[in-house]
Amino acid sequence: MAKETKKKNPFEDQDESKWHPAEIRRRDIQRLLENTKKLAESYSSFLQIKREGWEKMLESKERDAERKMKERNG
Repeated sequence: MAKETKKKNPFEDQDESKWHPAEIRRRDIQRLLENTKKLAESYSSFLQIKREGWEKMLESKERDAERKMKERNG
């Protein structure tokens, strides 16, 4: 049987203080992030429009129900 050797992590002995976040240099990743942001913004505005529509519909149903109650009691 072959003897298993474990590779040593070259970054194991380094302090974390030496590490800092690197800027994204790859344009394809930047474009992907920008497109994802645009999609999220579009979906958010779509949901806002749908919410406003549902709120208007519920308000009109509430007004109709109140009007019918007044007619029955009136």
